Amino acid sequence: MNIIGDILEPVCTSFGDAINYVARSIIKGVCSIFNALVEKACEFFTQTPWEFAGGEGSKTWNLIMTCNTVFVSIAVSLMCVFWLIGFLSETTDIKQDLRLEQLVKIFIKLLVAEFFVCHSLDIVCWFFSSATAICHAVMGADIQIGVNYAEDIRPILELLNSETNPNVKGLTLIANNLVLLILAFIFAFLLAAVGVSIFMAAVKRFLKILVLIPYGSLAASTLAGNHTIQRTAEGFYRYAIASALEVVTMILMLSVGSALLTNTEILESMTGTPPSASSGAGSILIYIMEFLALKAVLLGCISTGMKQAEGITQRIVG
Repeated sequence: MNIIGDILEPVCTSFGDAINYVARSIIKGVCSIFNALVEKACEFFTQTPWEFAGGEGSKTWNLIMTCNTVFVSIAVSLMCVFWLIGFLSETTDIKQDLRLEQLVKIFIKLLVAEFFVCHSLDIVCWFFSSATAICHAVMGADIQIGVNYAEDIRPILELLNSETNPNVKGLTLIANNLVLLILAFIFAFLLAAVGVSIFMAAVKRFLKILVLIPYGSLAASTLAGNHTIQRTAEGFYRYAIASALEVVTMILMLSVGSALLTNTEILESMTGTPPSASSGAGSILIYIMEFLALKAVLLGCISTGMKQAEGITQRIVG
């Protein structure tokens, strides 16, 4: 009986180590995919709209320029109409006399509206260039963004390996690593979903910006009107500023979330002290389950925060 056990134990230990290697490989591979998606999203965060569109001469940016030219011609006509409405409302008011300063004010509004209509593309693009400069400053603060598999996750998973923990062997090693393999598949799916959602949020933001840019001239034409009509321009530029600063909120969400993922104090306060190499297989597996569950919750919070970045920024801007 001891002879059979002596033969089966090394075989089961080797098989358990192989399962552990597969589980670690799955998590490592998905962490690499997640970091690649986050890195690509960060590249989008530090790009200007025209760089994302392909730069001067690209088909996408030429389309934006064509739409802007068409909208400017429409905006000029609307500007004249709004200005005439404002002029008539000011000059036909029988309750007050028309003074020189009122006429000067009316014509100044026309000049301001003309400037904003003709330079709407440059003004809106300046908003997004300023936000991009802020992102460059934040990204240059040596903040680690992403999941550090080698230093953060791998040492914990290797505790269920016979080479790291010689106390775990045989059928016990196989059983615990089979559970770890299931956990690896679940964690990999969640991590991949979060990575895709972050990447999609970056792409979606640029598509919204590219569509928003040509409408600047139409909104600026309302500056020539009265106070009621001018609220359209106010709302547009407030929304444009919020859309520009949205990328800063995303960067901060991603940076703070990544810092929380690697904060050992938070991990230990929620999961307890990490087990040592001499700990039992059961306690190690329970710690790994709590460890991966906490990582999944934090990743879910990052994904939710990225999706809510637009609403948070709009509330801040007002």
